[in-house]
Amino acid sequence: MSEQKLPAWQYDFDEEYGEENEFVEVVPKESFAAEKKALIRTLKELLFGIGFWSVLLLFFGNLFLRGSLIFSISLLLGTAVALLLALLMQRSVLTLAELSEEGATSYMKKQAIFRMVIMIVAIGAMTALFRYEGLLGVFFGIWTLKLSAFLWPILHKYNPFVS
Repeated sequence: MSEQKLPAWQYDFDEEYGEENEFVEVVPKESFAAEKKALIRTLKELLFGIGFWSVLLLFFGNLFLRGSLIFSISLLLGTAVALLLALLMQRSVLTLAELSEEGATSYMKKQAIFRMVIMIVAIGAMTALFRYEGLLGVFFGIWTLKLSAFLWPILHKYNPFVS
């Protein structure tokens, strides 16, 4: 058997001494390209999960609400918001790689507030237009992102559709 050569980032490391002369081994992370590829795969799996849960909620929601058009429209808007939030989170993570620690903290706080405002506006608009059915639909649509994130480990392990 021939021994496989590891990429440079897997075995190359720096050795340093910390502030109190303790030995600190700093192992470099994966290359940015590999991290970006993994992030894109995760995004695809989240988007797949959002779509799956939205279709499931659309079916059962219309079953229980006897084919409510208002619920369907608001659920689709909530799903669109969930997709947008997932894309914004991916963009934020890619931007973080280029920022300093203080800049990254500030940037993530701003992005979290921006995403929260998007959710509040969507929920407020659908509630104002359609009352409780609109609130219910948009809330479930946005929660497809959370459901997809909670079940991501299973989807990541067994998903045959995303390469």
